Amino acid sequence: MITKKRVLYLSFLFLLFFFSMNAYAQSVTVTGNVRSAAGDGLYGVSVMEVGTKHTTITNKEGGFAIQVASASKLSFSFAGYKTSVVAIQEQMNIHLVLEEEESEIDEAIIAYGSQPKAMVTGSMATIYGDELREVPASNITQALQGRIAGLQLSQTSTKPGTSMQMRIRGTHSVDYTNDPLVILDGAPFAGSITDISIDDIKRIDVLKDITMTGMYGLRGSNGVILITNNKGVKGQKMQLTYNGYYGLKSAIEYPMMNAAEFIKLRATAGRFGYGMDESNQTDTDWQGLFYRTGLVSNHDIGLSGGTKKGNYKFHVGYYNDKAVVPGLDYSRFSLRGAFEQEIGRYLRFGFSTNSNFNVNNGEGLEVFNVLTMTPIADPFVRDAGGNVVSTKRVINLPADNMPVVTRDIINNLGDQWIDQTQGYGSYNSLYGEIKIPGIKGLKYTMNFGLNHRNSTTEKYTGVGVLRVSDDYPAQTKHGESKLFQNTMEHLLSYDRVFSQKHRLNATLLSSVGRTKYSRKNYKYSNEALSSADSVFTTSGYRSLVGRVMYSFDDRYMISATVRSDASLGLIPITNSQQTSPSVAMGWDIRKASFMKHTSSIDALKLRVEYEKGALTLGSETVITKNAGLDFSVFKGRLSGAAEFYIINSKEFRWILSLPGGPELSVRQIDGASIQNKGMELTLKAIVLNNLNGWSWDVGVNLYTNKSKVVALPMGEDMDPERRLFMGHSLNVIYDYKRIGLWNKTDADYQYLSILEPQGNVGMIKVEYTGAYDETGKPVRAIGNQDRQIIDCDPDFMGGINSRLAYKGFDLVITGVFQSGGILNSTLNGRDSYLNMNSGRRGQIKIDYWTPDHTNAKYPAPGGVANGDFPKYGNTTGYFNASYLKINTITVGYNVRSELLKTAGFEKLRLYGTLQNPFVLFSPYYNETGMDPQTNSYAGDGPANAMPPTPGRFLIVAANTPSTKNFIIGVNVAF
Repeated sequence: MITKKRVLYLSFLFLLFFFSMNAYAQSVTVTGNVRSAAGDGLYGVSVMEVGTKHTTITNKEGGFAIQVASASKLSFSFAGYKTSVVAIQEQMNIHLVLEEEESEIDEAIIAYGSQPKAMVTGSMATIYGDELREVPASNITQALQGRIAGLQLSQTSTKPGTSMQMRIRGTHSVDYTNDPLVILDGAPFAGSITDISIDDIKRIDVLKDITMTGMYGLRGSNGVILITNNKGVKGQKMQLTYNGYYGLKSAIEYPMMNAAEFIKLRATAGRFGYGMDESNQTDTDWQGLFYRTGLVSNHDIGLSGGTKKGNYKFHVGYYNDKAVVPGLDYSRFSLRGAFEQEIGRYLRFGFSTNSNFNVNNGEGLEVFNVLTMTPIADPFVRDAGGNVVSTKRVINLPADNMPVVTRDIINNLGDQWIDQTQGYGSYNSLYGEIKIPGIKGLKYTMNFGLNHRNSTTEKYTGVGVLRVSDDYPAQTKHGESKLFQNTMEHLLSYDRVFSQKHRLNATLLSSVGRTKYSRKNYKYSNEALSSADSVFTTSGYRSLVGRVMYSFDDRYMISATVRSDASLGLIPITNSQQTSPSVAMGWDIRKASFMKHTSSIDALKLRVEYEKGALTLGSETVITKNAGLDFSVFKGRLSGAAEFYIINSKEFRWILSLPGGPELSVRQIDGASIQNKGMELTLKAIVLNNLNGWSWDVGVNLYTNKSKVVALPMGEDMDPERRLFMGHSLNVIYDYKRIGLWNKTDADYQYLSILEPQGNVGMIKVEYTGAYDETGKPVRAIGNQDRQIIDCDPDFMGGINSRLAYKGFDLVITGVFQSGGILNSTLNGRDSYLNMNSGRRGQIKIDYWTPDHTNAKYPAPGGVANGDFPKYGNTTGYFNASYLKINTITVGYNVRSELLKTAGFEKLRLYGTLQNPFVLFSPYYNETGMDPQTNSYAGDGPANAMPPTPGRFLIVAANTPSTKNFIIGVNVAF
């Protein structure tokens, strides 16, 4: 019987079923686009309706279309990026930007592992490869200059193929290396850093203090630079990339006198007449006859991709740099690869390789002979009508004969002149990782590194070539060097989080490494062996290191490292086994209860560190103290870090003796003790954050490092020969202090004959430090005892970078600066032979003293001299080293045309760059128009053989000229 109640019940069920079916039938088609933060479409993103199996993937442009229920949610997931869930809510078109995984943004790469940045207790800095590649650079050191506080990069040469000197927090040793350890893809890198291409670098992490470098034992005592190359991404479709640029280089010429200026100076000096090839009617631009337009180019092709459990990436590259000096060039061919594969749940292994072949031509070419030519010397043989018939081989000057060196002469030498160095390097690492079953967080890792570098140099100069004498004998030089390095490491690590608040990371490392190096050099004169030398060395180390890191609630952190090191050389060193502890602590102040109501501060963390007993091959002990503060305010609009440190290093010198028996005796004596004290500040500001399409980021870093000698052997106060003075910097000049020029209007002019016997008005006046008698008269002449110690360390250094973007356009500017310090320019001093101030040879432009111009900087031409140079001539080469130099200005555009997408492009970026466009606030640049950065070591080359500073000191000398460059480039991905 069908009752009214049952009818109502059945009607209700029908209506419920109807509306349910109707709701399900209201499906919609959702379309959209998924991009990265850089604006690139992401290919292969999984788009899935939450709670169902309905799924699709994005196309090459990042686009997708999927039919789902109108009230559903979509999940977007892609390897390397955070998964994002979006509710439909009647959105028929979704434009989504996926964020990279926190492991990429908020993870710190440390020695043998990684950790959340919140756990970091030591001092480190990170720069990503994309930032480096925003401006073209020939090698890593040029790309890094001015980008990281505490990392000082200084030019040692302006020749192609050379890298900069790297110092992390100063110079710690007088007799031993100060170079930081470079780790490439987990393995020690034994080659020249110019061998590493920046085209596929993922990130560079600079570890500054012992807490961060302690795991590397004795090798990391000067800091560590971790270089991580890009790898493919698991699940990524195969991608082909091309990065390339091409540029022109023009020389920044040395400021030499022209004919009129030189004629006036020679007449004023009155010391030299005219050589046979000189004439007042001649005005030769020797630099114009010598330099060429330089060319630089770089090409890099990459292939990358991944599978479900693996990834791969391979690159091939070619770099070429033709200097403005003819015959001088550098080229590099490189092949890099990386592969990684997971097997099951517990095993992962991989390898990386970086091999290159480089050729350096003309490294021995100098500009010295070009600059020393007088502008009134004619390099050409002319007929009666003044027409050029040929080029002279030798120029006759008043006191010298000089070979003619021009662009055409170098280009036409053929096989009469060879100067080539070929180098091959292969740097490889193999690693395997096993997760221990049954113990969560425990894993074993094995790393094996194998490096090999071989270099061969061939030099030949034919009879009389580039020489004054026609019969000067032919010279042949042959040299070769080989380096082998291997490293084996076993690593046991444990990383767990307990009760969501306690994080423990423990690591035990055993590391053994060996290095073998050999070198042979032979020199022949007219095919007869004139000299030979050879060197063979072997060295090694053995380290056992333990590290424990603990954090509570991400508020309090502590890190402790203990390491035991031993050197493994041919000759055993007494007590070479050393144990060194270090400890560091951190406090996240922002998470303290008293900071709960502070909304403007996003992050604030205090770090402190102490270490005792760092070792460099049994030769140096170090005590380090460091304090740091990391901060972020105004929702990340301003962030940065401040560091303060003191490093005390004590050096030991090993004395080896042969007692006549089969064994060597070794004893240790105290060396110098050095203190480095400094401060570092890094700031990053987001000035505009996508305001109407505009974005602007600005970064600045500045740092100061003051070195000081705090002890010398045998309790001595000074070691002038090695330029070591108690209480003074390692970087000093030991010379007279110039206080002006002698003039008759000087109050002490009456004592000129006492202070400077044989002296003259207009000569350089230096400070007298001796005694005076009761009448105020100096008691002696100025002499060696009046030399003074001049500290050369700058007050502070740093760098700036700015990126302004609007839609697809961007403007990137990078620069470096320095305040204070002393720059030693031998060009303006005496030892370059370019400032003899006598008219003998080519003369650099100077403001010199005359009776009508007494307020000058440089002395009267032809005055009192020491040999070929004005007395105290070194002193005119010392400049205030301050400068602000803009390194690069780059304008780029990321093309996003639909036509490009149709053609299969995923990315196309075009850019143009100006390198070395201008310099500000530099006394040296204002006087000379030249680059205020150093370009040589003291004592390098024939033009600066007697410097007042040791060979560790960097100077400006007559090297290959600095250049202004214009570069255009392209970055493409398919």
